[in-house]
Order: sequence, then C-alpha cells, then structure tokens
Amino acid sequence: GDMHESFEGHGEVVESFVAPVDMIVEGEVVKAGTWCVGVVWSPELFDKIKRGERTGVSMGGVAVRIEAK
Repeated sequence: GDMHESFEGHGEVVESFVAPVDMIVEGEVVKAGTWCVGVVWSPELFDKIKRGERTGVSMGGVAVRIEAK
C-alpha cells in the first residue's frame, strides 16, 4: 500500500528473510535478527521513493486464525 491508504498495485514482495548473522550489505551494517525485504515497486511509487517522499516500509496485512491440532 501507499501510506496505509490503498493496498493494491504498488509493489510485490519478492524476498523476505530475517538476517541470520550480522552482515554488511552495500556498506551498511545489518544486525542479526533484522527483517530484510525486497520489493519490486510500481513505477509511480518508485518515483516517490527516489524523490525521498517515501523512506520506509510498513507492512500491512490480514490473517485468518486456524486452530492448531
């Protein structure tokens, strides 16, 4: 979504993992336990990112609770 207003068509998560160890990615320290996500953004939202209008990711979602057996 974009600013928690519309939730479709802005990007697709293509990678998601928790860093298993401290590491350096493109010169930045990533601590073990950090959630890392790769997103392919829509051209419109990517333009906002490049202009500095969007500076982070806040994932939204829905879930259905299923009783464990």
